[in-house]
Amino acid sequence: IRFTQTTGLPDDRQPGCLHVAGGHCIVLTSMVERDVVVTSADGKCILSWHVLPGRQALTLPKGVYIIEGEKAIVY
Repeated sequence: IRFTQTTGLPDDRQPGCLHVAGGHCIVLTSMVERDVVVTSADGKCILSWHVLPGRQALTLPKGVYIIEGEKAIVY
């Protein structure tokens, strides 16, 4: 059996792949330099952020944020 259907999981080999993690801050891991928009759960733009390749942390107040369609919770 051969499976050819793709899943919704991100492919780390894609040049623009962005990983978002929450916790006490938001951690973004990107393979390329890019601009991202951080919005609140109700759709308000919190900030625009220029992300460099690698791993970067952003400290925000407690809350739920959306970054590139991914939910991140700061607690």
